[in-house]
Amino acid sequence: MNRVFIIDQIGDDALDESPLVACDDVAAHGLASGMAGALRSQRCRWRLCLRRLPVRCPLADALVQQLSPVVMFPDSRRPVLRFTDDRPPRGWLTRNVANALSKAQNRIAREGHALDVGWEPIDDRLPELLMIHRERDVDLRGATLLDDAQEAAFYQSVVMHHGSHWRLLTVRVDGSLAAYALCLHDGSTLRVWDNRVSPRYKRYSAGLIANAELVQRAAVDASVDAVDWGSGEQRYKTSLSNELVATNVLVAWSSSAVRTALAFRNRFDERVQRLRHVHSRV
Repeated sequence: MNRVFIIDQIGDDALDESPLVACDDVAAHGLASGMAGALRSQRCRWRLCLRRLPVRCPLADALVQQLSPVVMFPDSRRPVLRFTDDRPPRGWLTRNVANALSKAQNRIAREGHALDVGWEPIDDRLPELLMIHRERDVDLRGATLLDDAQEAAFYQSVVMHHGSHWRLLTVRVDGSLAAYALCLHDGSTLRVWDNRVSPRYKRYSAGLIANAELVQRAAVDASVDAVDWGSGEQRYKTSLSNELVATNVLVAWSSSAVRTALAFRNRFDERVQRLRHVHSRV
């Protein structure tokens, strides 16, 4: 078939969660009308995919009314820690996390290193964050989207345009950035947008220190009543949460023919992959 344009949120694959947001129902309907109108005006074939939408989402409801064909189905859940009582900060950590935190802190001290954890202004730290982000992505996946000019520009523009709302928690070992958690202070919620550990400091569990210390500091902050870890049920997120928030995916196509053709191509690609797997085992 001819080319089909795939339309996703920018940063959809990695940087990390970037759900569409509207201030109220009127704004949501206006955004949906603008998106639907722009899509209908296109002369090309397209597929729209919007992930991590709230279950009760006026924007999604309006798009369902204005686009066809369109479907919605469950997406990955978002682990959230809600501070529902006045227990001590360490009381929000599970026994396993608390023990692992003590072990990591003790190891750093035992080896004669200085550990410093705290909030830092983001203005002068962006180059350090980008460096650690790249290093960790390459360590995990062998590549990073930050090497794509559009993705890198998106990351930096989001950080710079919302400077007053960011909270940056850093973990430093002997002054070097070992891990960080970059959070958007959204109302009374800290939304963890980007948290990374330097591959050089994995042996000290610097990422665990950052996440556990973030929870303890948020617990005593009167302006915060929840930490939202973003979509995905990774163990480090679920171990520091007490609620899983459901989300949805919305998918729409320019026509039923495009939907059918893409479904056929996906099934064909899956069959080819299975045959390759079987062949590789012979």
